[in-house]
Amino acid sequence: MKKDCNAFSFDPEVRWIWMPEKRKNQFVSALGVLELPSIPATAQLKIFADTKYKLYINGRFVNAGPAHFRKPVVYVDEYDVSPFLKEGRNEIFVLAHFIGVTVKYNKAEEPGLAASLSASCGGRVFTLRTGAD
Repeated sequence: MKKDCNAFSFDPEVRWIWMPEKRKNQFVSALGVLELPSIPATAQLKIFADTKYKLYINGRFVNAGPAHFRKPVVYVDEYDVSPFLKEGRNEIFVLAHFIGVTVKYNKAEEPGLAASLSASCGGRVFTLRTGAD
């Protein structure tokens, strides 16, 4: 599994998940399901959360983040997640922790989460993105 950090860049269809209120020590979870016709040849997941997150795929821990950053430049963590995906139903779960106070690597702003997964199977691309649903 490879982890890269790149300046903030997401598919334009990715939508932030924002919390309706801002509180200290707040946890947010997101669960997405992606049906795949076969084991993907390649799969990339991009994710950012304010302030911390833990990423799981099919019940297996993938990694935690985010990368250290200093606004206005925000870095998105990118993972090769093909070893974690399988044919059929795949569950992607993120547990985000919003600290709610200024820390050395981030100023307290709004609790939010954004993620996208793109998997290539048999010449077709399957995607899963955070959004309103």
